Amino acid sequence: MFAVFDVWDFLILLALAIGSFLYFKGKDFTFFSKTREVEKDTTPVQQVSAYINTRNFVEKMILNNKHVIIFYGSQTGTAEDYANGLAKELQEYGLESIAADLDDYDMDNLNSLPSDRFVIFLLATYGEGEPTDNAAAFYSGLMESNENLENVHFALFGLGNTTYEHYNKVGNDVFDKLVKLNAAPLIEKGLGDADKSMEEDFLTWKETLIPELCIFFKIPPIKKNRKECIYKLIELDFTDIKPKTRWGSKNPNVYDANNPYYTKIVGYKNLTPYADRVCMKIDLQIEKDLAYQTGDHLGVLPENDPDKVLLLATLLGICEKLDEMFNLIPVDPSSKKSIFPCPTTHRIALTNFIDILAIPKTSTVALLADYAENEGEKDHLLSLIGTTNKERYYDYIINPCRTIINILQEHSSIKIPVNVLYESLPKLQVRYYSISSSSLISPETVSITAVRLEYKTTLGAIRKGIATHFLFNKSQELNSGIPVFIRKSNFRLPKNPQLPVIMIGPGTGIAPFFAFIQERAFKKSNGQPIGPTVLYFGCRNESRDFMYKDELTTYVESGLLTLHTAFSRDQEKKIYVQNRLLENGQEMYELVNNKNAVIYVCGDAKNMAREVNKAWCDIFEKHGSMSQQQAVDKVKQLRSKGRYLEDIWS
Repeated sequence: MFAVFDVWDFLILLALAIGSFLYFKGKDFTFFSKTREVEKDTTPVQQVSAYINTRNFVEKMILNNKHVIIFYGSQTGTAEDYANGLAKELQEYGLESIAADLDDYDMDNLNSLPSDRFVIFLLATYGEGEPTDNAAAFYSGLMESNENLENVHFALFGLGNTTYEHYNKVGNDVFDKLVKLNAAPLIEKGLGDADKSMEEDFLTWKETLIPELCIFFKIPPIKKNRKECIYKLIELDFTDIKPKTRWGSKNPNVYDANNPYYTKIVGYKNLTPYADRVCMKIDLQIEKDLAYQTGDHLGVLPENDPDKVLLLATLLGICEKLDEMFNLIPVDPSSKKSIFPCPTTHRIALTNFIDILAIPKTSTVALLADYAENEGEKDHLLSLIGTTNKERYYDYIINPCRTIINILQEHSSIKIPVNVLYESLPKLQVRYYSISSSSLISPETVSITAVRLEYKTTLGAIRKGIATHFLFNKSQELNSGIPVFIRKSNFRLPKNPQLPVIMIGPGTGIAPFFAFIQERAFKKSNGQPIGPTVLYFGCRNESRDFMYKDELTTYVESGLLTLHTAFSRDQEKKIYVQNRLLENGQEMYELVNNKNAVIYVCGDAKNMAREVNKAWCDIFEKHGSMSQQQAVDKVKQLRSKGRYLEDIWS
């Protein structure tokens, strides 16, 4: 006989079913997803915890049989890209390698590195001779260390820019310190110059390094031609999870590049009267959680043009899959972290994470050649790489600004898997803008000033700046969400408002100074005594490029501002801000020498900032009766005391 099934039995069974569902869901057992490709994980169980959680890189290398670890200190992604590419290339020689973020490991373990392992450092110098954010702890620790590193064999490549005063300071400091601690360099350090050809410098250094590494490890310098992917792509069909658009943060109230704040544009103005020359003043609404100070920078995470995304997707044959979810899984989880947040979609990846308009590096060209099925197209691409083909690479790739899209259009036989392309192209980088509003006046609105970049290449194509066109397009919609965050700066007005300030900012270099002037005007209107406020502004033509002309004129008429302008193309002989500075040399000298004025420079680093620095040296030499060396030392002294501040870019 069967037992009677009443309502209580039904309720008990229902409760058990719900409990089982919640238990398995909590165990990542999902009823609502399926993978179209499932591969069995053959990683030995005893090794899993070693490479997932450990910050001991020596332990990781030994457990996972890695010969080389490549540490990168990267701010804009270049050093990271080089590290990943080098790790992949060393694999082709049979050298198991890890590309590693310096911030992910405890560098105290360096002294325990076995002598049969090798370490490579790729280190960028950032700002005023500073290490990148992810290399700061390593740098300070190494500089203070007295450890004996006699077992450490290493190579180092520094990434710098001769435009800046402290060219490759971090690379030089680390190399010298390692040698002082008895570490053994395999080859002389390499120094790359972004002002000339970083790519060429790196290739030259790498071509010296790899043969020496093969000798060190006693292997033949022959590639095994293993065309292996670093990542495998697994397509997913989720209905219960949203695709990731950013990395996110453990603290949702801390906004940065991984966890941006989505702001709304509440104001837009074209500061120039001509449609072909768009200089934008954009006002963005923020909240107290995104507090800023006058002089800070606004980090903007741009997005690629949707039309370019669609074009690249068409060339890759993934148009129909643009909005399908996928995961990128490292083939060897011990050697590399994720490229971008997953799971996500191809549309999001190509829009938010990958720089699809970057000029392809020679390593990318070589990779494309591997996947070219037509021998003629393969040979053409191979003819562009190598030290003997630098001119061909420059003429075909760099000079006409060819992108991955152009190359795929012109070499239709290339059948490169999308996961291989993802791991080869650089990341889409944050763009930083000097804030042109005062936090004292507008604490819940932040303004930036930017010129929309657009020019014609030698191919006849119109090249558009990714970030400025992203901002321009968003500004035409108003209220569109833009991912941003605040980056703190040392570009600050003096605490004593009675101190004179001398501001030199041609073009969009005026941005932070417009904020400075507003703030000093506000304090003056509230009865505070304000010291001399001097601005040197320059542009090509007064009629076309004079940003904030009306506002500056008002400040001059109020007695707050002394304005010196240099319009370089409005007369036969070009005049620049440094020329105006020299014309007023005696007055400027007295403000600095006798009244403790603070000097600020904002704008182009390559030419303007260098020439302005030289002009100040000339002023001190002439009006301070100094020798040339004494004048140079005087400027350095002002810098060290925080009285000569720069917010410059190249």
